Amino acid sequence: MKERNQSNPFQQEPKSDLGDSTTSTFDPFEEEKERWLAQAKTKKPASKANMRIKKGRVNDLSDLVFEETKPKPKTAMKSQAPDLTNEVSDLLNSLNNFSVEPSTSDSINISADKLLESLGLGLLADPVIEPTPEIVSKPAEVQRQESKQESKQDSEDISQAGWALLSLFGKKPPKTAAKVEKAPPPPSLSLFRQYGLKEDMNKKGISKVKKPQMKVGKHKAKLQMEDVSFVDPNFMSDHKKALFCVYDGHVDKNAALAAKKLLPKELEKQLKGKEGRCHREVLRQTFLSVDRQLAEFEFEGATATAALLWQFQDEKFLQVANVGDSTAFLCRNGKAVMISQDHKVTDLAEQQRMKDAGFSVSEGQTRINGLAVSRSLGDHFIKQNALGMIIEPYVHESIKLEPTDSFFIVASDGLWDVMSGQEAVDSIKDMDNGEKMAKRLVAGALSSPKCTDNITAIVVIL
Repeated sequence: MKERNQSNPFQQEPKSDLGDSTTSTFDPFEEEKERWLAQAKTKKPASKANMRIKKGRVNDLSDLVFEETKPKPKTAMKSQAPDLTNEVSDLLNSLNNFSVEPSTSDSINISADKLLESLGLGLLADPVIEPTPEIVSKPAEVQRQESKQESKQDSEDISQAGWALLSLFGKKPPKTAAKVEKAPPPPSLSLFRQYGLKEDMNKKGISKVKKPQMKVGKHKAKLQMEDVSFVDPNFMSDHKKALFCVYDGHVDKNAALAAKKLLPKELEKQLKGKEGRCHREVLRQTFLSVDRQLAEFEFEGATATAALLWQFQDEKFLQVANVGDSTAFLCRNGKAVMISQDHKVTDLAEQQRMKDAGFSVSEGQTRINGLAVSRSLGDHFIKQNALGMIIEPYVHESIKLEPTDSFFIVASDGLWDVMSGQEAVDSIKDMDNGEKMAKRLVAGALSSPKCTDNITAIVVIL
């Protein structure tokens, strides 16, 4: 404080009237000047920028003039910061030769001015207070995203020198994860384009030849739909496998409904972990296992035709297994190719099989035990008494599908009783909608007076 008083410009040395070198420290306005100086310091920092002192001898308070700076716009108001000139000078002197060893072997010398500038510490300049912007309410999610972006931008804005200094205090720059571009998935063949399913009880037709089921309790006797179908375009939750099945119950529909639930599960169990171009044994064991699980059905059974479609090593395959007379046809080059085998009592091969097993079949016989089929699921009373009925399924050879294979059909005997495989193919081969194709097949069968059974048709466009 003593040094500041000695350098005080307001403390003048009045000249003596005698002209000698004697000086006087008396000033009549000393108290007033001190009061004005104190007021000036509290009102505004005394500096060359905001106060001017008139040169010459101070004889009157009027000679002491304060020129306050004009108020600046609100957008750039100066804060009343303390005078830190001496402290900053000491800091700069200590940092001028400061060096930091980075992760590399070369050292870098950091200028104190640049270092402070990179850290955003403008200690020598008067800070500028920006006006407070109008607050606009934003959704919480938007605010979180903006906060993350601002933090990321702040990290990127800090220079290498800034992070070098901050590393002394345990701060580390954020790690930027390298962007890894995922390779596009390999192109996959489309297993099939689309499929269509149509079912019809054909009440008018079956009423001509069938009697209603027996009345049970309060339930009235009625005709019923004994056909059951199953379609899974992503069999085993795999887009490279598909399963299409048709079941036709006889005596009742319960065996057919049970087979619908059991066969896909058993096939999945048998097929698990097995890949290849042929699944003959898998399909065979599936049918044998399902029949054993249907042992409770002694006087009731069902036909079953299962078409398995799959992809293996960029090739598509189709394989069909069946018992009974629900038939499947493949359209190849516009021609109907039978890919299943009817197990009817009238079939010569089936008659010969029954004769070889010791069961007598007369010429022209069309039924055994009241049934037109010689192989089925269920019907265990007939099988146990060796009356001509067996479970052994027919499994067609695996078919490698070609571009000339257009579609295939799986349908119950209600369709095939009134039209051949080629007639069915010809009626729909110019169409390109699976649902409409299936509907046309069923409508064509219903238009025939010979149609006296339930009808189910599945068309799969390849």
